[in-house]
Amino acid sequence: RISDITHGPNRAQVEEMPHVKNIVSAPDLFRLVKVLCTDDQSFIFVEQAQSMPGQGIASSFIYGMGYGIVLGVIASLGVPYTLVRPHVWKKALGLSRDKEQSRLRAMQLFPSVDMHRKKDHNKAEALLIAWYGMQKSQVTLTARLAERHPPVCDVQSEA
Repeated sequence: RISDITHGPNRAQVEEMPHVKNIVSAPDLFRLVKVLCTDDQSFIFVEQAQSMPGQGIASSFIYGMGYGIVLGVIASLGVPYTLVRPHVWKKALGLSRDKEQSRLRAMQLFPSVDMHRKKDHNKAEALLIAWYGMQKSQVTLTARLAERHPPVCDVQSEA
């Protein structure tokens, strides 16, 4: 899934990863990312792929190939990105491995997105990864700006 929360939680959107015969479609993904990432402020957070116990060789290959296509498309468009491990973003948001917990939290944060079916957990996690990235980026940006331009003084309004 691909999510965009640029315009806030009430205007969040989630798009299906474009596929052709169970393989990520690079041309369709290219067009989709190009539409979503329209300015130099765009930034993408990608959940880092990892092997899954019990997954067969063929499905592991297709999964890895899809992950490579995603990274290749992002790189070809020159959009900056960060890979984030599942346990990192989930811990930061106070979540466990429980996908239902993720779905319920996403429903709280993104009330305008329909996630009422149990199988909407992937949609929910795409939104939560974007939320994590947005929160982390704001903290990092604020810290970097403070390092470069320390405040000259604190101004408080007088009551």
